[in-house]
Amino acid sequence: MTAPTATAAPAEPVTIARIRALDQAGHSPRAIAQQLRLPIFQLGPVLALTDEDLTARYRAGQSIADISAATGVRQTLLRTLLADVGEIPTPVPVAEPKQADAESMSMVRLYAEGHTLREISEATGAGFSTVRRTLLDAGVPLRPASRRPTLNEETARAVVATYEAGHSVRATAEKLGLGRAPVYDALKAAGVTFRRPCRHPVVTAEEKAQMVAADQAGKSVATIVKQTGRSRSAVKRALGRTSPPRPVDLEAARLYQEGLSLTQVAERTGVTGVAVHGRLTRAGVSCRRPGSHMPSPAKQAQILAAYQAGEKVKSITTRLHTSSRVILLIVDAARVPRRRALPAEQ
Repeated sequence: MTAPTATAAPAEPVTIARIRALDQAGHSPRAIAQQLRLPIFQLGPVLALTDEDLTARYRAGQSIADISAATGVRQTLLRTLLADVGEIPTPVPVAEPKQADAESMSMVRLYAEGHTLREISEATGAGFSTVRRTLLDAGVPLRPASRRPTLNEETARAVVATYEAGHSVRATAEKLGLGRAPVYDALKAAGVTFRRPCRHPVVTAEEKAQMVAADQAGKSVATIVKQTGRSRSAVKRALGRTSPPRPVDLEAARLYQEGLSLTQVAERTGVTGVAVHGRLTRAGVSCRRPGSHMPSPAKQAQILAAYQAGEKVKSITTRLHTSSRVILLIVDAARVPRRRALPAEQ
C-alpha cells in the first residue's frame, strides 16, 4: 500500500489576539517570536494594541505610516496584521518574464567579441553593475577578470598578419587600435617568432616598390609620406636619398678612425656619446666593439717612437689624439721598458 501523502496545514494568521493568547498561555517572548517569525522587540508594541483598535484606526482614515508612528510597530508588521484580519488584500508578487531587448542583445554581442565589461559600459552608457547583471541574466558565462583583454580570433589573426608583413609591435598596435600588451599576447599565443628590435622601422618589399613607383611618377617625398604612412626618413632611406655627411660628421669619423673611443671623441667635440654615434652612422663609419680601440699600425709606430724619444705621455696624448692607457699598451706590447713617471707627468 502506498502511504498517504501528508498535506501541509495552512498557516494560521498572525493576529494581535493570537499573540496575546500565546502570551497568556505562558510562552516566552522569544518562543512567540520564533513561532510567529516576528521581531522580538516588536512584541511589546503589538501587545499594547488590539485587533479592534488597529482596525478602527485604519478605517478612520489613518495611513499605515501614521499608525506606525503612533504605536511604534513597524509598517511591514502592520500590513501583515491588517492583511490577516481581512482589512487589506495580501499582495501576491508576480514575477514578470524578462524579455531580451535590443540593448541587452548589444551587450551580449560586444562581450562575445572580446570587449571587457568596462568597455561595454562606456560604449552603451550603462553602469558597470548593470552590464554585469544583464549578462548574467542572459546566461552568459563571464570570463575571469584579467588586466589584459583577450582578443577574438579574427582580431588575433589580423595582429599576426600585420606583424608578419613587417610592422613592429608598436606599429601593429597603432594600426589596429590596440594596446601593445594584447598584441604581444596574441603573437605569443600564435607561436610567432619575434624579430630583434632595430633602430629604424622595417619597410616591406611591397611598400618599397610602391614608394619607388610613386617617385618615378614624379610625386614628392611629402606626398609619398602621406600615402604610405611612413616617416620622411624611412621614405628617403627606401629611395636611397640619404643626406651627405656634414663636416662635424667627418670630423668625428676622423677622430674615431685615429683610435679614439666614443667617449674621447665626445669630450673633444663637446657632445654626448649618443650624438657621436649618430655622426659616425651618417659618415658611414661602423663602430668598433668595446675594447677594440687600438690605433692603426702606422700610428702605433708614431706613438712608440715618440715614447722612446723621451716625449712626455701627456704630450703624446694631446698631439696624437690618444689616451695614456693605449700608449702604455703599445709600449708593453713592444717590450719597451716603461720610464719612471716624473712629477710633471703624474
